[in-house]
Amino acid sequence: MEFTKIAANFQDERGDITDILVKEPVEFVTLITSKKGTVRGNHYHKETFQWVYMLWGKIRVCAQIDGDEVEERVITGGDMILNSPQECHAFEALENSEFLVLTRGPRGGENYEDDTYRMETPLIPSKKKQFCELSKMAPPSIPVFTPNLAPSAAQNVWAAVESGWISSEGEFIDQFEQAWAEKCNVRFGVATNSGTSALEIAMAALELPAGSEVILPSYTIISCASAILNAGCSIRLVDVDPETWCLNVDEVADNITSKT
Repeated sequence: MEFTKIAANFQDERGDITDILVKEPVEFVTLITSKKGTVRGNHYHKETFQWVYMLWGKIRVCAQIDGDEVEERVITGGDMILNSPQECHAFEALENSEFLVLTRGPRGGENYEDDTYRMETPLIPSKKKQFCELSKMAPPSIPVFTPNLAPSAAQNVWAAVESGWISSEGEFIDQFEQAWAEKCNVRFGVATNSGTSALEIAMAALELPAGSEVILPSYTIISCASAILNAGCSIRLVDVDPETWCLNVDEVADNITSKT
């Protein structure tokens, strides 16, 4: 498995231009989307060269040649790998992902399953068979939050850098504040430098009496707690719903006091 990190060839205020393959003849280009947890591949091709170029998301790739040690790599947006003929390969989407498959050889187009030979022992088992293999895999990761960045995000960052406004003010802040105000159906929206600042400002604006109790879910982050304490209030923790991990509303009533 050959790995390449593809960089943009040209950048300007309009965006990026990136050559994915240079001097490599390609016969078919296929766009594939994979939901998180999806396993693809577990096969090899005898004559087909296959490049995989990641557009966005995160995928675990396993490859093996002639029974050698399995090579494993995680690829994200802008990464490309090459699976050569006779190389067994499999893909597992660690996040919702989208990628291009570029091929040269018999496989492609209406003949997408041509030159495809399934493995008797998969490199990545399907989820139904994977429980017995967990001891051989890295511990699963459960992210608290996974950013979902649009393709225009990098262009907007570059536009902000070129404008010289990378903090305090700038057209993107104005656009965001206006859009947020419209979404909330209010006259004004105010951007802050962080979620922590937003929480502290919100608590200060409430002007709660000192010693007031604020109900907080037990599964939270330190900035929520610190905003309450910095406002001179105290925290009353309520357990979360095991299905949603959000505040268990059925327990809120039992935790309301005269100071809530």
